[in-house]
Amino acid sequence: MLKLFCTPEEQLSWEDRFRSGGLGYGEVKKAIYEKFMDRFGAARRRRIELDKQPEYVESVMLRGAEKAREVGVPLVKQVRDAAGIPNPG
Repeated sequence: MLKLFCTPEEQLSWEDRFRSGGLGYGEVKKAIYEKFMDRFGAARRRRIELDKQPEYVESVMLRGAEKAREVGVPLVKQVRDAAGIPNPG
């Protein structure tokens, strides 16, 4: 787990501490949690904020779907034409 969040130098330090003994699981678990929160804490806080705004999230998703259709529908038509597959209506 530490490899996911630590620099190579930090990994070597943890490895040295592990090999020398006396390193407790709780200490490693706390370090992993702190590294995780350093990397993902802001996104987790934003997710909590968005949970409280379902109407906003829905509106963003609807706008995104419309933009995707604007690009996707003509592209699918072009691909179907190129493949010789009739386009519906």
